[in-house]
Amino acid sequence: LLLLLMWINCVPRDKILHQQHYEVLRENQYFLLLRAHRKGLFSVIDTAVSYLGESSNRPPKACIQLKDKEGSVICVAPTPKALDEDWNWLESVVIPELALKNENVETLFELVRQKIRSKIQLDTPLPPTAQEIRKLYKIPESEDLVAEYPCQLSNREGIIHIFTKHLCFDSGKADEIPVVIGLFNVSLVQQGSNLISNLYIKIVTASMEYSLVPLKRQEEVLVLIERLWKLTLDELQERAECRMEYIEWKNKVSSLKLNDSSCLEKPSVYDPDNFRKKLRPDLSTKDAVTTLDRNEKFLCLFRLPQHETLVREILCDIYLGTQMQAHLFVSHNFLCFYGNEGNFTIVIPLKSIITILPDTSLLTQGIRIVIKYRGYEQTFHFSTTNRTEVYQFLLKQSKKVDRAELTPSPIINQMTEYQSIDANEFSGDVVQNEVVNLTRWEKYFKYKEQGISFVRTESLRNFIRVYGIPNQYRGELWMQFSGSIFRKDMNNGYYEDLVEKFRGKQSLSTEEIERDIRRSFPNHPFYQKEAGLSSLRNVLTAFSWHNPSIGYCQSMNIVSALLLLFMDESSAFWTLCSLCDHFLPGYYTKTMVGSTIDQQVFNTLFKQYLPDLHEHLSAICPPDELTVMVLPWFLCLFINILPLETSLQVLDSFFYEGVTVLFQIGLSLFLTRKDDIFNMSSAEEICTMVKTKNEDLLPFKSDLLPTAFKNFEGVTSSAIAVLRDGLRFQKIQNMQKKNRTTLVFDVKPSTKFTIQQLQSIYDKFYLFQSDYIDLKIFSKLILDFTPWWEYRPELFVPLFKLFDKNHDGVLDFCEFAEGLSELWSKTVIEDRFEYCFRLHVDNMEQLVDRSVVYCVLDAFTRMHYGDHVMELNGFVQTIFLKAGDNLINFAKLQELVITEPLLISFLDLAELQGSKPISV
Repeated sequence: LLLLLMWINCVPRDKILHQQHYEVLRENQYFLLLRAHRKGLFSVIDTAVSYLGESSNRPPKACIQLKDKEGSVICVAPTPKALDEDWNWLESVVIPELALKNENVETLFELVRQKIRSKIQLDTPLPPTAQEIRKLYKIPESEDLVAEYPCQLSNREGIIHIFTKHLCFDSGKADEIPVVIGLFNVSLVQQGSNLISNLYIKIVTASMEYSLVPLKRQEEVLVLIERLWKLTLDELQERAECRMEYIEWKNKVSSLKLNDSSCLEKPSVYDPDNFRKKLRPDLSTKDAVTTLDRNEKFLCLFRLPQHETLVREILCDIYLGTQMQAHLFVSHNFLCFYGNEGNFTIVIPLKSIITILPDTSLLTQGIRIVIKYRGYEQTFHFSTTNRTEVYQFLLKQSKKVDRAELTPSPIINQMTEYQSIDANEFSGDVVQNEVVNLTRWEKYFKYKEQGISFVRTESLRNFIRVYGIPNQYRGELWMQFSGSIFRKDMNNGYYEDLVEKFRGKQSLSTEEIERDIRRSFPNHPFYQKEAGLSSLRNVLTAFSWHNPSIGYCQSMNIVSALLLLFMDESSAFWTLCSLCDHFLPGYYTKTMVGSTIDQQVFNTLFKQYLPDLHEHLSAICPPDELTVMVLPWFLCLFINILPLETSLQVLDSFFYEGVTVLFQIGLSLFLTRKDDIFNMSSAEEICTMVKTKNEDLLPFKSDLLPTAFKNFEGVTSSAIAVLRDGLRFQKIQNMQKKNRTTLVFDVKPSTKFTIQQLQSIYDKFYLFQSDYIDLKIFSKLILDFTPWWEYRPELFVPLFKLFDKNHDGVLDFCEFAEGLSELWSKTVIEDRFEYCFRLHVDNMEQLVDRSVVYCVLDAFTRMHYGDHVMELNGFVQTIFLKAGDNLINFAKLQELVITEPLLISFLDLAELQGSKPISV
């Protein structure tokens, strides 16, 4: 291959000879073999450059040239010796053919080039196939080879092969072992940089830390590895959560009487095939992975419904008082603008567009878009280099959507009645501030144009931080900022149908909802009436049926009750969906993975930004106690911790900026109470402080909000994402260990195994990534413990039936462990023989012939001594001679078998060999 790479199509000779002198080493009627002739300083320089690496810009030290053809070199090499094989090939293959041609030198040169091309195509080995690469690293057939790149891994050069769940590195050197990294063992993937490399990827596992330096397409490699790793974590998390739900369900069933357990709905089972269809639609190529990554980032940036798909991205300039560079993202239902420096975002529903026209009034190559919502019209001007094509494309996209106008939500303000009735909750100062703030926003709307497509800028963010949103506009602006207004519009009527479909139906979630709804703002007039309670009940119940994996979680009642004070039921429902899916994923699930990870993130930030306060609290509080204390803050979004007007302003910023606001407010709350905390000396005092409502922290009378946004400006979404990634793997591992420990201890009393043996069985059982195994998987798994079954595959079915106590066609871990234990515990010869007989005959009273007895004895002896079995034909004949009949029942057969001297001597030998029915 190295010699073949020396061939070149044509290198002008003058490019070589004007820098070096060449001497002729070999010559024939068609070709010259030349060597560079250099002395003194030039030779030293050549040696140094050769040591550093051959450069394509340096003239070669040896070459083969076609005679009488100026400026043609057909082969180059660092030494003349390296060209010997090529020179011999030219003399033996090419020259005889040229001698038959009576052509001019130009034609001969073309013939030589064609021969060289043929040689390269024939002699160059084909690159290894994906199957060969998979075999090299022993990767399962179910995984796709996504991409491969040249790279350095921990200072070793080679190729990184990226599979859907593995990273595999090979240096190509025979004395170096390939490196295989399972993404399910990776705790962190992070971008870094140093003096040696502008970009490297840090990959951390439990035992190693790798530094991967891609030699090309660095960003692409990072995106691929990060996305595949996160998808693998998603799969591990879903598997662990399903297992926890299964364990909880099984414990509840065991604690109830059999006839009472029917009311408990069986939890969803983790199914790897369904998971791949849901979260791994097509990851067989790098384009598929990068497209998925780009689409998810697009949805997250603009808070769009999950089913939206990015169609195209266009560079453009947009006019917002001044000309600004931007990216235009086009999906099936939206146009979205994003400032090049992240200084603004705009979301435009395609169905709200009433006009798309070329327009050069403000921008050259301009396009004007006019949208309409609630009677308000907004106009956007932007330009792009290929205006005609982009204009036609946007026109075509806009015609694909339903042209019905967006359905506006009714403006609801239940707070007005509350303010006029409860003077303790809203003082006169608060009411006066609301009036002033409403005037400010009306001026803002007049200046900026009120509509559905807010231009989200840094100035609007600061405006919300300082003044908050007036009650009159809160409901609709929360929906716009959260993206729930789009989800509601694209699912028109869904909520109402859901309420009607499940009206009156009961579940564990509806029972919990009924207990909690009267605890939600009990002093508020709206929830002192049946209409208010009914609305809250409808929203929470509909959500529990809409998302059964979450169902209902405490604190959802508080959040939903507050939403209903500013919006109708359907709007509150969709805002709750956005909250659970986008803003706080994993917060309100049964395992609460997201919230527990964020509490650890908060603890890390607390230690970073308030080290002295953290040290003081760590001295008086047990480990992790602080994270448990502040968990309710995040779950109820500070609604029960701060005065209502302050918590509303917190929610204003939360819906606009995202989860970072919760971390900033939490840190600011501790900083505000810093002096009080330093005077506390017990965990009980801290706990009381954390649970106490801070009545004095009104938005215009305290520094809580300004302190949060000023002192903790460094708490950004990207910083939180990095901390979350670092903690998520650890949390999943803890869940896996807890599941393992719980199931092993639960099944221990019903088996004869030790804890260590059960742990080994557990690990092998869950290698198949499911809480239940069918006959096919059972047939593979049982061989790990009793290899001799391989010789009797027809026994898999009856053995599976003996394990399957509840006759549902699948085995869970408990059934499998108990079945193995029963097989293991057959230490008495009579018991083992009876077990083997039951594998072959359903009715123990049935008479059997010689063929059945032979099979029973074969299984019986294999159970004792593996694949070494005694000679059975003569033994079976002896048994039937003693029985005096051609048919025999179980009792008589057992009596004759266990007293037969030949069998006893065989079993004694097996016992001396330490034979056991199964190996654990």
